[in-house]
Formats: sequence, structure tokens, C-alpha cells
Amino acid sequence: MLIPETLAKNVSKFVKKVSAPYLLLLSIILGIGLGTMAPEFSKNIEFIGRIYVDLLKLCVLPILFSAICISTAQLINIQDSRKLIFKLCFTLIATQFLAGALALAAGLVFQPGAGINEQTLASLGGQINVSGINYEIALNSPPKADTENPFLNLISSTVPSNIFEALSESRSLQVVFFSILFGVSLGLMKGYSSNRILLALEEVYTSFRMIIKWLTAILPLGLFSLISAQIAKTGFATIVLMGKFVIITSITLILIYIVNLVMLWIRSGQSFRTVLKSSREYSMITMATSNSSAGMPSAIYSLTEKLKFDTQIVNAVLPISIIAFRYGVVTYFTLVTVFAAQLYGVHIGFNEGLLIIVGSMFGAVASSGSAGVATLPALEIVFKPLALPLDSVLVLLIAIDPVLNPLRATTNISASMVGSSFIAPRRDTEQSVVMVRNPDVIPEA
Repeated sequence: MLIPETLAKNVSKFVKKVSAPYLLLLSIILGIGLGTMAPEFSKNIEFIGRIYVDLLKLCVLPILFSAICISTAQLINIQDSRKLIFKLCFTLIATQFLAGALALAAGLVFQPGAGINEQTLASLGGQINVSGINYEIALNSPPKADTENPFLNLISSTVPSNIFEALSESRSLQVVFFSILFGVSLGLMKGYSSNRILLALEEVYTSFRMIIKWLTAILPLGLFSLISAQIAKTGFATIVLMGKFVIITSITLILIYIVNLVMLWIRSGQSFRTVLKSSREYSMITMATSNSSAGMPSAIYSLTEKLKFDTQIVNAVLPISIIAFRYGVVTYFTLVTVFAAQLYGVHIGFNEGLLIIVGSMFGAVASSGSAGVATLPALEIVFKPLALPLDSVLVLLIAIDPVLNPLRATTNISASMVGSSFIAPRRDTEQSVVMVRNPDVIPEA
């Protein structure tokens, strides 16, 4: 048994070293250099990056299904769960909408996709044709609008008629809907069978999270391959093009993070210094790993032990908030959609703005369980109703994702803590709600 444990420790150390920020930055620099000096060779090694992205996608649905089922089952086993679930949904949806509205305002005011010249658009169009993507669309003119009601399309795409078809075709939003229903049923069963299923789901979640961790070891190679191929096809101008978008997105995410700290200060009744100290550990973990789930144990400890919120409510609410209600992703998806709409010259009025916010919220839920570039395919949920081609900007987003993903993940976990603070009572002011838990059904968090 010592050999597997030693091997696991060595793998963890290796992954930590190769996923260091300086190595990712070096991969980007080398990719830009190779794509500029040896474009043909860069195109030939693009398959490495594509394989890496496919491996990430491979893990998305198993993690999504198992994580949502477990968190929902835990939520059902709390006293007065109906009232708590209503409060949970209302609070998290409302705060997500506010995050999306702030991102939309930032995008409309600073216009990250406006003022791009036709030469750059033509370069992006060449990228689409060379990469073999079947999009016959001119990038310097707006695409054809969707004649169907986009909101009805969004809602109708949520309920699966065949869950196996939804799984085989990677319809993430439909899998989320089924996972919630299945998790509710497991939480209500409270028997030996449901216990075994939940334990099996925990093993599935842990196993695929481990695979994601292994894949982190080849992230620099995948990033190098994708960026070098991108530069070979489009030139360095496309990276420069995203500079304004990166700055606007970073400032917006940092602003939301600061607002989250202020809200935790107000909700906890503690000093602002205490809130800052309690946020240090989970923020550093999340920034270092670019994964909000990695900072979850520290976030729970911060809310329950340092900020004195009810332990059992936090244990049930915070995981599902971090997994399914992803504030950083909502902010990012909103800004990306505004960028793409401005790139194509699509007008954003009240209806379009509302659609972007709601669609980004649906997309964030659909990307639950995935991390980094694996979240990007869920953008199709908000792109499709606006008739925006995702593949035309997907490579650009992959190139800048290592820069923005740490901020996105940290914003997500801090905002989830704020949402949980509105649901869980403080132990020093209100009576704690006791979780009705059968230890044979759901293990302690």
C-alpha cells in the first residue's frame, strides 16, 4: 500500500510544479514564438492541443452528474428543506443576475469588441476556414438572426426526452436537470440502496477529479500547441486584439470579488479585518489551482469557524452553490457574448441584454463540474439564440483562459460564500437549524 501512496504524492508534486503560473506563461510565450517563426510546423502539432481539450471534455459529464446528485441529496436531508430550497434558489439566482447585469454594463460601456478593423476580421475568417470548421459566415457582417423565440428555445432545451441521448450528445443543461431530479429522489429514499448509490457517486466524482488533476500535468503542452497553431493561422494581432477584453474582464471580476468581501463583512457582523483574514486561504488556493472546488474546504471552514455561520446549512448549501451557481462563469460568459456581438455588429437592446444575462446563467449551470477551457463549450447556450458562431472565438478564448480562469474561479467561490451567508443563520444571533441526517445514508461533509 505504500507504493500507491508514494506514487500519488509524487504525482501531486509533479502536477503542482508543472501547473505553476510561470510555466503557463512560458508556454504562452513559446507558443507565440513558434507560431510566428514556424507556422507550418505549428499547424502540424495542433492535434496535441485538440486531444487535450477532448480529454477535458471527457470528464465533464461524469463530474457534473455525480456532484449535483450528491449536493442535492444533502440539501433534501435538512429540516424544513422546502423553505430552505426556495430561499436557496431565489437568493442564488438573484445574485447571479446581478453579477450578469454588472458584467453586461461593463461590456456595453467599455465595448471590448468594438472598433476592430476589417483586416483582423478577415484573419479570423481565415482561421475558421483553415481549421475545417463548417461555418460559412462572413466575420465582417452580422449573422442571420434566429427566427424562433430565443427564450422558449432556452427553456425547451432544459428538459431531456431521453437522458441517454442527452449524455451521448453532451447536452450539459439537460444532464443538470436530470441530476437534480435524481439527487432529490436519492435524498428522499433514505435507505441502504440510496446510501450505496451516493457512495458510488462520490467515488465517480473523486476518480474523475483525479483525472482532471492528471491532465493538469500536460496543460503547458496543450496550451503551447493550441497557441502556436493559432498564431500560425491568425498572427499575433489576434492576441493583441484580446488585450482590451482581458483588461475589462479582469477589472470586472476583481470588482465583484471586492463587493463580495464587503457583503460578507456586513452579513457576518465581524470586523473587516477578520473577513480579510478568513478569505486569505481559500482565495490563495483557488487562485493557485484555478479551481473553486479546490478551495471549498477552506471556504466552509471560513464561513463556519471564523465567520460563525451555521455549520450544517453551510455544508449543504455551499457545495451546490459552487458547483451549479457559478458567478465567475456568469460574469465571463456575459462579457464574452457582448464581445462577440460587438465583433459581429449585432445590436444589443433590452431584450438581447436580458437574453445574454439569462443565457449566461443557464450556460454557467450547464458547465457545472468542468474547469478551465472545458467550460467554454457551454457558451453555445447563449450564442445560439443570438446566432453567434462559437467556434470563431473559441480558440481566442482558449489562449487567454489561463490568465482569466484564476480570477473567474476566485470570484465564483467568494460570491458563493455571500449567497450561502444569506441562507445560513449566524450561530451567535440565530438558532442553528439541525440537519436530519441518517449516517447510513449520507456521510458527514
